[in-house]
Amino acid sequence: MLSAVPALVSYLIMLKQPDARTVAFASIVATQLAQTLDEGRAEGRLTKSVLGAVAGSGGMLIAALMLPTLRNILNLAIPSALGWSLIGAGALAAVIANRMYQYYGTEREYQTALLY
Repeated sequence: MLSAVPALVSYLIMLKQPDARTVAFASIVATQLAQTLDEGRAEGRLTKSVLGAVAGSGGMLIAALMLPTLRNILNLAIPSALGWSLIGAGALAAVIANRMYQYYGTEREYQTALLY
């Protein structure tokens, strides 16, 4: 749920623009890929399978946005400069929000355990 907020904010900012739906679609995918990269570590580094999956999915996202045939099938538009900025910022915001949630959630559980 928390990771959907940056994508929703991006969509709301772009609401009156022709690429609003595209920014929403790309933001949802980008936030999930960014979080997968952030969480996809084993023994302190990214696993090849996670890296390959994210690269493949990211490539498909770029193809859906840039290839005219795919873009038309999916009824997407080429994102504007603001749209690209919101997509990137949303992905970063989702990772930061997830880390904050993990940190403060873990801290709260630790403090609660100390009380009992």
